[in-house]
Amino acid sequence: MTRLPVAWQGALPVLDTLDTPLWVFDLVRHAMVWANRAALALWDVETLEALQGRDFTPQTQATRQRLERYRQLLGAGRSIVEARTFYPEGRPTAWECCCAALDPETPHLMRVEARRTVLAAETLRTLEAFRHVTEPVSLYDAAGRVLLRNPAAHALLPPADTAEDAFAALFADASEAQACRGLLQGQQQATVAADLLLPEGPVRHQLLLTALADPVTGTAAMLVCHHDLGPQQRLLQLEAKKTEELQRLIDTLPLAMVISEAGSGQMVYANRLALTQYGLDESALQQGRLNGAAFYADPAVRQGYVARVVREGVVHGLETVMRDGHGNVYPVLINGYRLEYQGMPCVLSSVVSLAEIKAREDALEEALATERTLRDMQQRFISMVSHEYRTPLSLIDGIAQKLCRHPQQFQGEALVARAGRIREVVRDMLRLGERVLTLSRVEAGGIVPHWQAVRLLPLLTDIVEAQEEIHGDCHIQLTMSEGLPADIEGDPELLHLVFANLVSNAVKYSPDWKKVDIACYPAPGGVSVTVRDWGVGIPKAELPNLFARFFRASSGRGLPGTGLGLHLARELILLHGGRISVESEEGKGTVFIVFLPRRQPGSTAAKS
Repeated sequence: MTRLPVAWQGALPVLDTLDTPLWVFDLVRHAMVWANRAALALWDVETLEALQGRDFTPQTQATRQRLERYRQLLGAGRSIVEARTFYPEGRPTAWECCCAALDPETPHLMRVEARRTVLAAETLRTLEAFRHVTEPVSLYDAAGRVLLRNPAAHALLPPADTAEDAFAALFADASEAQACRGLLQGQQQATVAADLLLPEGPVRHQLLLTALADPVTGTAAMLVCHHDLGPQQRLLQLEAKKTEELQRLIDTLPLAMVISEAGSGQMVYANRLALTQYGLDESALQQGRLNGAAFYADPAVRQGYVARVVREGVVHGLETVMRDGHGNVYPVLINGYRLEYQGMPCVLSSVVSLAEIKAREDALEEALATERTLRDMQQRFISMVSHEYRTPLSLIDGIAQKLCRHPQQFQGEALVARAGRIREVVRDMLRLGERVLTLSRVEAGGIVPHWQAVRLLPLLTDIVEAQEEIHGDCHIQLTMSEGLPADIEGDPELLHLVFANLVSNAVKYSPDWKKVDIACYPAPGGVSVTVRDWGVGIPKAELPNLFARFFRASSGRGLPGTGLGLHLARELILLHGGRISVESEEGKGTVFIVFLPRRQPGSTAAKS
């Protein structure tokens, strides 16, 4: 129990005899400390102990704010006079109360002296309602001095006596205070939003300004009602942040994503993939001219889809047909999600073009088919190379075994013939190995041509003589047209490899006719060389693959070969800036046409 200061205890018997109700209240403990007999009668109790047993804990925010304001004012040595309504045993009684600190040493002990007052019922109700309004309400005179504040205003705003113009002192920008006063010139009410300097810092408030007359003095006054915009602004900022994060997430997804209002179907956001897929520009979306229903081939499908999303929250795997901004229709797969966007019920849709998926599947299948073809070619190549090496190695081994078993039988010409045969086989093996290595270097960019003047006639004549020496029964005709340049610029070793391969192929694939025709003639910017045979020919369907690595035409089965020669020939011709083509008919022969430029771009000869 709180005790009164000693200096007051001796005066209590005298104070107890007064007709004016007088009591002492503890503002910290919210408890009655002492009351005289008149106060006990006001509170409708028989004894002080009964009064002290009552619960005086504030039950409303307005009461808590009022008692806190009392404590602050009494601590500053101020006193308070105001009309209050008490409810002893639930019966309302109006009194004018004068409140002051009991003693400077105990400012939390409030001395209350009550005088009965008579106020109209409407006035009493107005006062009580005003005090319990949770929004701050203040009444200012024309100079900005505070005439009245409700407890909410006292709790929120700086003390009224901290500035001569308390109204102007509220504003972070003093010019806004003057603007507010100007708004009431010629009108009764105005609403403004401004940043106020509150004890915790600047806060955005909406102010309802009302011009009226002070009911006590009759002079001009201004009633100001506050509404804190801080929570609303924070909600808007949070909503904007959530919207921005959602948009950022949608923009990073590798899917066409669209947000539409659930009711109207108005598109409110679409990522760039969706704009591209629909054939739209962003300006049309920003101007609010796009309705999601317009992009469905059947608007009824869209209505049913949105209804399901709103009802179920999510829809997966809806297949339908849509149309883009140009009217083209295409099949799609849609997934939908219900969400709130910018305060509106909306539907987030991911739209996957099934046409694109089909195109990707076709491309993947094509790539797999190409991979299978290359794998088959590689397997055939390995088999061919194995065969190409196995046969000559077997031949060499056979000759070596005979030499070892019967050395006395191989002397003179017989020995030279056997050695010559071994050398011939070894040359073929070396030629095959070099062909493989050359192709690898060409494809890796490891071959740098040595450009020089190349005379085609000696080069081709040498190739023809070598083939006729190997295949004595084959007739090879070489024709050089008039007007042919004396030479072209190229790498003689690489060109020899190209034409030797073409001629040897022509001989190999024409076993019956044993006839090959080589013709050289001038062409714009260079020369053309044709190599023609009248052999087995090549099926028309296989011609596009003829220059592919490891590929061999079906008409050449049973004949030795690796499938590398034509591929290597084309790569070397391309290296020279030329081109090669083929014409063939199965059973009637084949002709290869090679074009070579006379001069290589950028070379010294070309510049001269």
